[in-house]
Amino acid sequence: MGRRTQTYDVVIRNGHVLDGAGNPWIAADVAIANGKLVKIGKVTGHGRREIDATGKYVSPGWIDMMDQSGETLLVNDLADNKVREGVTTVIAGEGGTPVPANEVER
Repeated sequence: MGRRTQTYDVVIRNGHVLDGAGNPWIAADVAIANGKLVKIGKVTGHGRREIDATGKYVSPGWIDMMDQSGETLLVNDLADNKVREGVTTVIAGEGGTPVPANEVER
């Protein structure tokens, strides 16, 4: 009977992994299953999707503390430009915003 290897949804391999706490990066793989990080280190299983991050940084989502998206959200409520930059949370309205939150469609 052969050994079964773990299967993940996504495995990011060979990245410079940052923990978001200001510590130096570590060389590691990251395994994701059901939308959650399940392993950081040497991942011996495989992913349905494999991403080679050699020479790239892998980090938790970034917080944009001075978001100025305003009217842009009326055109593109997904803010996919932010997501492509790694931003997963925005804090807006600190100095007023041109678009009240209740006017952005969900």
